[in-house]
Amino acid sequence: MKHGEFYLKRLHSLSGFFLLLFLCFHFFVNSYATVGNGAFNTAASFMHNLPHLTFVEILILGVPIAFHGIYGLVIWYRGKGNLTRYGYFRNWMFFLQNISGWVLLVFLVLHVWGTRIASAIAGETIDFQWMVNHFANPWFLVITALGILAASFHAANGLWGFLINAGISTGKKAQQVLGWACGLVFGVGFLGFVLTLVSFVR
Repeated sequence: MKHGEFYLKRLHSLSGFFLLLFLCFHFFVNSYATVGNGAFNTAASFMHNLPHLTFVEILILGVPIAFHGIYGLVIWYRGKGNLTRYGYFRNWMFFLQNISGWVLLVFLVLHVWGTRIASAIAGETIDFQWMVNHFANPWFLVITALGILAASFHAANGLWGFLINAGISTGKKAQQVLGWACGLVFGVGFLGFVLTLVSFVR
């Protein structure tokens, strides 16, 4: 492997880990919806009033997402003909990681357009009632549910690969235990996001 490719793959892993941390933070903020509209509105107001929010959204989030997505497509293209190198289970995980990545890219575009950009164009503030009205459209509900599923799997499976590549988990037994732990992360993450989503359904 060339040095440039090696560093790009490491940067891809690091960007994925950073986005996983953001996903956890995003989940934490939105989970206030399960407490009530007042709690969610307070959390949402805090987010909207962050200093230099546009800068954060474009450079701190947008650039890592774009890099992770684009280089992820490069990895998929280069690796799609080499699946026989891996065991049967890892073949499926590689396949599902790529499928979830495709779904996630489409979802992110629709999600950002349907919430952040749409509310800005309309001059509206995203609060609890805004989200209730948003998810009154069943298409947004279905798309978000699929996006949550893709994001939860992609994050958990990506975390498994990140920890192994970082040398944190070595040995077959340790990697199996890590696999079960990441499976738990997937289940808890997906369930938590679904409970939050249901809070907006009226």
